[in-house]
This record gives sequence, C-alpha cells and structure tokens, in this order.
Amino acid sequence: MTTEITLFCIVDGDSTAFSVDILPNKTVDHLKKKIKEEQSPLFDNLRAQDLILFHVLIPSAPKRQIALNNLTADDEANKKPQELDDSTSEISEVFGSTPAKKTIHVIIQRPSQGSFAGTSSQVNSK
Repeated sequence: MTTEITLFCIVDGDSTAFSVDILPNKTVDHLKKKIKEEQSPLFDNLRAQDLILFHVLIPSAPKRQIALNNLTADDEANKKPQELDDSTSEISEVFGSTPAKKTIHVIIQRPSQGSFAGTSSQVNSK
C-alpha cells in the first residue's frame, strides 16, 4: 500500500501555507483538483486545470509573504520556481518520495495573475 506524502502549498502573495496529502503515483492534474477541493471556496470560480502551479523549495517561516516575482535563485536554499505545466507528471517524479520537511513545495497562481519570469501560461478555452 502506497503512503500519501504531504506537500505544503501557498497562494502567490499570501503568508499562510496549507498542506495537501496526496499519493505519490497521482499526477499534477490530481494535485490541482485536490488543491481546488481543499481550498474551497477560494478557487470556486476556476477550473482546477486553470490553476498554475510552481514547484519551489522555500524554507518555511511563519507569516512571511511569498510572491513569485520576489523569488530569486541566489539563495541556495531556494529552488528556482519551475512551472508544473505537464499535468501528466506523477507527483513522485516532481517532488520525490519524501519531500523536504519545513518547506514550501508549491506556489499557486490564479490565471488572472499572469505568468512569472517570462513563462507563458496558456489557459485552455473549452
């Protein structure tokens, strides 16, 4: 039986992280759906696939506002934000089987916030 892993997420510009428990063999698409579900009503006006996720490694600090446009890779403790744009990637491929403790793993952007550092994010129009 596979054990769920815990990822800590934060909405771009917020200062309070939240946890999401997910099986490592699930996909980024499943993670988006789980975030939308667990953070209701915050993302009720969006489709899960429209959430823009970035993989980061940011040491947690209480009440520290985290914004993508303020992050730099200069600090070796920080991982350069990497957009999780392949919804078919498995969680274990992206985060490994044991994500770092006391760390923010995911920053969530709403589509209306645009893109980060030249990364173009396309929203599917269906």
